[in-house]
Amino acid sequence: YCGVGAIGMGLLPRSREVRFNEAAGEGLRGLEMGLAAMPLRVRAKARVVGGDAARADSLLEGADTVIVDTPRKGLASTLLVAIAAAQPRRLLY
Repeated sequence: YCGVGAIGMGLLPRSREVRFNEAAGEGLRGLEMGLAAMPLRVRAKARVVGGDAARADSLLEGADTVIVDTPRKGLASTLLVAIAAAQPRRLLY
């Protein structure tokens, strides 16, 4: 649910790793453009996985903080279950 990655890209410089997920092609293209404009050492901290977030639950493995910027309909129930099972220290919605 990252869209063009505005939230995550702002966190990249001070994070070890930021994992992005987006299903929409337009969002992924915008994210790709934004990452390309960042210094290589910062961009190297980004991991982008396209497609349905409910099927990208491997992104949750070892996550300390999970940030979701959902569409109006909210989180898919399967993703919510996966987040709860991953037990991150923080969930920012």
